[in-house]
Amino acid sequence: MSVPETTKKLIENYLHFFKKRHRSPMDLKPILSEKLHFRSPLGEFHTAESFMVDLERDALEIRELNIRQILVDGAKACALYDVVSNDPEIGTLVFSEWFETSGGKISTITSTYDASDIRRSMSRI
Repeated sequence: MSVPETTKKLIENYLHFFKKRHRSPMDLKPILSEKLHFRSPLGEFHTAESFMVDLERDALEIRELNIRQILVDGAKACALYDVVSNDPEIGTLVFSEWFETSGGKISTITSTYDASDIRRSMSRI
């Protein structure tokens, strides 16, 4: 498999994790670099382990994920998708994520979305 094909498969596997009815963040372990760097409007993680611990809490709030497009350039990719939250106050979020891969694993994820509704919802807890 070529580098772009491997990259696309890794990103598809990552996104399809969020489409599963029953999710365990440990399912992502085989595709994430141990030194994963994840950054989003709500936080930053410097290891796959810390990212997966956070997913234990947040991944359960996703009702649906609809992939619009995955663009691949060698070991880098961008995914555009919509996330429908279980929380009606959050509704649907439009995501853009930039991925870098290395050694057959995802090494960097930079996530961009409007987190205003999430912050508002979190402040009520």
